[in-house]
Amino acid sequence: QPFENREAEVSRAGELMTEMGILGKMHKAIGELSGGEMQRVFLCRALISDPKLLILDEPGTYVDNRFGREIFEKLKELNEKMAILVVSHDIDLVADYAHSMVFLDRKLRPYSDSQVKK
Repeated sequence: QPFENREAEVSRAGELMTEMGILGKMHKAIGELSGGEMQRVFLCRALISDPKLLILDEPGTYVDNRFGREIFEKLKELNEKMAILVVSHDIDLVADYAHSMVFLDRKLRPYSDSQVKK
């Protein structure tokens, strides 16, 4: 849904950037950001319109393990108010947070509940 005015949009962007810990990077060029900072920016951009479904492709790419866990903790919170689909090769990390998983290797195979950690 579109914002009523530019001021509301800038305010929401500031809220999201504060939540993601990148407010101080607001005026940096994208090339000056670290991989983790860029992933946070991309997540803020995806969230600004308050989507009902969030689709992420390798959200843990270009980040260290600590931030990888941080982003999945944030996704866990967001999953309370929206559906989230994550594509990832990091099965161990995703399994710690996913409600359900499927494995795709020429065939689509669901993982059983016993294979997904809660």
